[in-house]
Amino acid sequence: MVVKSDIDIVVRRAAFRNRLREDPAGEPLRAPPLALTAGAPAANNDTCIARVAGRWPTTRQVRASSWHKTKKVMATEDFNLSGRVALVSGAASGMGKAMSLALAEYGADLMLADRDGEGLERTAEEIGRMGRRAAAVRCDVSQPEQIRSLFARLDREFGQIDFLGNVAGDSIMGKPEEFSLDDLQAVLQNLVIGRFCMCQEAGRRMLARGRGSIVNIGSLASVTALGRGHIAYSMAMGAVAQMTRELSTEWAGSGVRVNAILPAQVMNAGLQERMQADPALRTTWLRGIPAGRFGRPDDIRGLAVLLAADASSWITGALIPMDGGNLALNGGGSVRAPVKEAQP
Repeated sequence: MVVKSDIDIVVRRAAFRNRLREDPAGEPLRAPPLALTAGAPAANNDTCIARVAGRWPTTRQVRASSWHKTKKVMATEDFNLSGRVALVSGAASGMGKAMSLALAEYGADLMLADRDGEGLERTAEEIGRMGRRAAAVRCDVSQPEQIRSLFARLDREFGQIDFLGNVAGDSIMGKPEEFSLDDLQAVLQNLVIGRFCMCQEAGRRMLARGRGSIVNIGSLASVTALGRGHIAYSMAMGAVAQMTRELSTEWAGSGVRVNAILPAQVMNAGLQERMQADPALRTTWLRGIPAGRFGRPDDIRGLAVLLAADASSWITGALIPMDGGNLALNGGGSVRAPVKEAQP
């Protein structure tokens, strides 16, 4: 292996990586050598090529080296989604859109589902500009027949599914003592029956291929109580969490992984409307988030790519909080900094 300037030496990789992060200006790097001979072969995988004539190479030289490029490619392959097909519901906006764009950036082609046709088309156009393929399909995920039609179109247009992002779903608020059974049925139909149908359709196809990954969007309400009229929502989210665990247990041995992401308050139009109607909610919510800010749709990007990729091949049945520390904070606990929204 030869760097651009024909400098060859051996240094410890861990120290080298740290200096690469700390030395963007290209100052000479220094790390304890394992061998000081020009052109000396690397003794094992813990070494890399670097020095000759008593001088350590600069960061720029190492970044141009074949060693650095090879390691970068190897690291990227764990997250490479090229040749894979993802289906994401709720893709017209918010976390569903952010998830879709992130998957496309890492190489996936997508089928996008939402009731908002115009928003879907905008998401599809953004994905198209990345050079990826995207098909936008209007679909109400509370209706099983529409879900089955969605997957039939997926079969025709893509012929496979490697990842399902189960994001879309609506709820209804109300006091438990006043909540109608019709409203309860509507919430469960939307958030539980619809999501199970999505998992079932995706799961059948993934099991036939012996691989696949499903991510259900749950909530902190999957594992804690929220109050404030969330009775139906919390019941449904609890079901989503247990569905995730059951499906992961049933399908893990056949190569299909099922996980859930549990967000706290991620900013969207509905959340903003609620805070406008009740300004005290902002302080109440932020008091429970040690990170000091609300979530943003883009916060889901990294988790989505990780769970879709081979990098997470041994992660299944997990309920992963995405909450700025909310779930970790005891009800009587307090954060160190004053309660205010942190800047990006």
